[in-house]
Amino acid sequence: MKYFTALTIACFSLMNAHAFEPFANISVGNVSPDDLDASVSGFGAAAVPGTFELDGKESIKLEIGIKDDSGLSVGIQTAYNQMDIEDVSILGNPIGLALASLGAWNPAVSFDASGEVYTIPVLAFVGKEFPISDLLSIDLGLAAGYTTVEARPGGDLAGVFGQGNGNSWELQAKIGLDYQVCEKYSLGLDYSYSWLTGPEFGQATGDDLGHHFIGASIGLNF
Repeated sequence: MKYFTALTIACFSLMNAHAFEPFANISVGNVSPDDLDASVSGFGAAAVPGTFELDGKESIKLEIGIKDDSGLSVGIQTAYNQMDIEDVSILGNPIGLALASLGAWNPAVSFDASGEVYTIPVLAFVGKEFPISDLLSIDLGLAAGYTTVEARPGGDLAGVFGQGNGNSWELQAKIGLDYQVCEKYSLGLDYSYSWLTGPEFGQATGDDLGHHFIGASIGLNF
């Protein structure tokens, strides 16, 4: 993180030599997560390995920052990312079968493993625009910061895992294509990949979690 902080300070210093303007970008799209491997407690004397199979849902992202006339930008980003829990396995077995082996579930009854996971990051970002034409440009960016991870189990899973939340460091890389509609407004397509370090919630301590985002954006220059 100290290298990212130094980079941000250096970018601010460079921007002092240029004219700059504030801007805001809103992106709406879908997040596509990897499955989350985790160490899960409550299944014996020691924590055991498990996997949460996640499916992506809606995501909305907001960036606020300043940009100089060379296309260099810095600012703050936040987002609201929603993911579904599709299934959970413990020791390589579906959670219903794992519970049945402990005498805690009737194997004749199907187990409803459902619920949702949310992430809400607050990230500092550095970006750079590279013009393709007078109206089109490619936007590259890096971001890093802190993320709240919240799990809300549903169905039968809610009887095994209570709701919980924890925090994680997040690193993000972004690429976008922007079209300048007029002096104040732009439209774009954005893709980013985020890497979260060891999210924790409830009885689960996760390994690193990655997720993809793709969406459409609208930008406003003030």
